[in-house]
Amino acid sequence: MTAENEHFVNESPLLQASGASKAYSITVSASDGSTPVITTVGGSVTVYKNGSGDDLSGTLTTGSASASGFTYTTPTITGLTGNNFYICSFYATINGAVDLVGRIKFICDSDKADQ
Repeated sequence: MTAENEHFVNESPLLQASGASKAYSITVSASDGSTPVITTVGGSVTVYKNGSGDDLSGTLTTGSASASGFTYTTPTITGLTGNNFYICSFYATINGAVDLVGRIKFICDSDKADQ
């Protein structure tokens, strides 16, 4: 993984209640000001509990990502447990090459979060 503060979306960190299920939208912009072309072909997701260990994307995401214009919508994030944080990295094909769309740090503090 890249250094923790790199590539996080502006809205990160986000709070998600234990047991909540939600998909999120990420707006992608190019550093040169052009409009990027995004597809989910070749894309993937990684999820690390407390920032390390095994990739838990197989159990903590459901469904598929989607892309429309320059907006990427994550698979549904589900099954987070209280008093932990999760680093989720989202990859998609951007302008013809698989690249990092962005990272979101989810903070799960029991049921005291937005659902």
